[in-house]
Amino acid sequence: RASATPQTPASPPLLRHKAASLRLRGGGDAAVAEAPAEVSATPAVEETADPAQATVLAAVDDLRNKCSDTGRSNEEIVAALKLCVLYTENIAANPTEAKFRRIKTSNKAFASKIGALPGADEIMLAIGFQAEQEGDETFLTLPEAKASQLTAEIAALKASIAYGSAVSADTLGQIVTSGTGEEEEPQFEEVYQLSCQLQGHEGDVRGVCFTEDGRLVTASRDKTVRVWKAPEGSHKYEEEVLLEGHEYHLASVAVSPPTAEHPGGLVFSGQYDLTSHGKIESKPVIKVWNREGQCIKTLEGHTATVSVLALSADGATLFSGSWDKTVRVWDVESGECKAVLEGHEAAVWALLPLAGDKLLTGSADRTIRLWDTVDAKQMGTLRGHGDCVRALAMCGSGVFCSAANDCTLKYWSLDLGGNGLDQSIGFCLQTLSGHDSFVYALAVRENGDVISGAEDRTVKVWREGKLVSSIRLPDSVWSVAALPNGDIAAACADGVTRVFTQAEERGAPEEELAAFSALVANRTMELKCALGGLQLEKLPGPEALEKPGTSDGQTRVVREGDKAFAYGWSASAGKWEPVGEVVDGPQQQIGEKSSLNGKEYDYVFQIEIEEGKTSKIGMNKDDNVYMVASDFIDEHDLNPDYLETIASWLDNEIDKIAPKQQGNEECLLDKDPFNEGKVYRAGSAQKLNEEGQVFYDPLTGKKLGGGGSESEDEEAERQKKAAAKPKSPSKHIPTELPYASYPGAPKAEGAMKKMGEINAASPQPLTEASMTAVRALLDSLAADKG
Repeated sequence: RASATPQTPASPPLLRHKAASLRLRGGGDAAVAEAPAEVSATPAVEETADPAQATVLAAVDDLRNKCSDTGRSNEEIVAALKLCVLYTENIAANPTEAKFRRIKTSNKAFASKIGALPGADEIMLAIGFQAEQEGDETFLTLPEAKASQLTAEIAALKASIAYGSAVSADTLGQIVTSGTGEEEEPQFEEVYQLSCQLQGHEGDVRGVCFTEDGRLVTASRDKTVRVWKAPEGSHKYEEEVLLEGHEYHLASVAVSPPTAEHPGGLVFSGQYDLTSHGKIESKPVIKVWNREGQCIKTLEGHTATVSVLALSADGATLFSGSWDKTVRVWDVESGECKAVLEGHEAAVWALLPLAGDKLLTGSADRTIRLWDTVDAKQMGTLRGHGDCVRALAMCGSGVFCSAANDCTLKYWSLDLGGNGLDQSIGFCLQTLSGHDSFVYALAVRENGDVISGAEDRTVKVWREGKLVSSIRLPDSVWSVAALPNGDIAAACADGVTRVFTQAEERGAPEEELAAFSALVANRTMELKCALGGLQLEKLPGPEALEKPGTSDGQTRVVREGDKAFAYGWSASAGKWEPVGEVVDGPQQQIGEKSSLNGKEYDYVFQIEIEEGKTSKIGMNKDDNVYMVASDFIDEHDLNPDYLETIASWLDNEIDKIAPKQQGNEECLLDKDPFNEGKVYRAGSAQKLNEEGQVFYDPLTGKKLGGGGSESEDEEAERQKKAAAKPKSPSKHIPTELPYASYPGAPKAEGAMKKMGEINAASPQPLTEASMTAVRALLDSLAADKG
């Protein structure tokens, strides 16, 4: 077909540019030709009768030339075009939905795929989007009248993708899954409904998988594994076997295929490590179970939480990944650890066994690595995700998918033979954006559909790089499984595993569907209201954690997606340590009471104490934050090092609700966490210079500030006089005192509780008799003798 410059309306002024000598046409079979350095305002495109299509093709042509000038790859162009298609097809499928027609240019997906390429945003303008400025943010908005008239633009984009894919295949000799170039009708969202709910776990369900005979296996933080079976003729799963024996929370689960020795297959479960006061209370073991519920082996070796498990295709080899940054290779039959794979710089979260004793691993160090598991040798590394890699799944010959905390999925080529690309193992083909928070799980169907589960409480279905369905749940989705009949199983943080289906005959009863819909709606409203007082939009992003803290225990709250997370500065580690998710902001009014566990409190805060596990803290105005924080740590068996961080965070949150009105003495003296008296708190006199008063450190005698300047000579003289003052002779405490009690005496319960903890961890603990004597002393000091 001939190339010509159409006489239809010229491209927008933004499309004008200096062309490079190499020109890549927009059409699928257009020729490559030389073009003069100076071109007209409208670049040459394929001859077409549709002016809208011509404008888009011109913009694509312009993008290719600019990318050629700047050395950007053809794969980046294809990725940008696919995202443009995703935006326009979503609009075409939902023309009246304003949220699809308005795109924030600082959005991660847009910024990384479209905003990063010179000229890519101009394609959006050619489609009909209009740029709008709101403060520091730029939005691209498509008029509603244009929303139902995108057929030509979509066709032009798909033709350009087909051409770009052909160039990739010819140039790189790689499999590129970007379509055939045939025009397709816009893909409308597919609808799933609840099929059944697997209820029984008492904690987060961290893993779900299925067996060859149709059973589901789940693992939970409640320390149990459960096997579920649907009775003949029913789609509703019922608990069949309960596997008990772990001493602490479970983080992962996997199943092996049937063998002659184990015709029902085996179940493998990985445990968190329990460390309290520096002592390992429960090791991070892997237990091996038969289908009758008997533990036949316990595998030890990891030194931190076993976060992921996977098996080879024949079930003979088990792979385990851990927060200790290693992967272990186990012989299932003997239980022997055959190899330890070391090289990741942070926790290992994802495993994908491959043929030929190869293994892909994903880590919190943001990398994906390929290993030879026989030689325990690393073969190559893939980089591209901006945060922890949480899941890996094979999508077909030579292509796999990854998911990460950067809210994206990525398709990658995989070349085990070597072709000179990125340490000879592959490259990124496409990035998918759609989740609003961390993506925790992946599963792949036989037809190639990818299923993802995320912190944003959704399960999403992707087909050929396009989002075709989204299922909303009441809580975070830790794990997903693609069942052979097309259904989807999702393991949730609320302790329930749910199965969703497109088959009408496998749908849940109407009353159950209604109850589930109400649960999701109520949960959504709770989350919308939870952060009102925090002003989430004004919080800094994760980049705020790049700046070091100024003091040990300093608290910083940052925005991550639609959530707020608290971090505490660890001076010893030199980094920000996660404290938890801030769910309840300080929006309650002064004087209002909140109920918790049947008691009323002035303030109730919710905090994530461990990944996926939240708890509430109740506190009254007169309570001491250290005592509240200490009790909270004891109740949840947290590291005592968090005391200062949690106490400081409570202080900050309460001050937002009811700012303190106190004098300088109150700044200097704070309540002792274990009695009713006052105690000096380091750093409490930092503002005294501004307030014009003089105070001295009660422990060192050093001037703290205020009241005008004092020379070094004056200070030295004051110290000299203090030292020369005669000291009163020491006296024994009399047996009879004029007062019957000591208001400042330690409270026996709190003091003994702390002493008991210290004593338990001591290498030379006090005897029971000594502890009894201490208790008697405390009781006598606080006793009222009239």
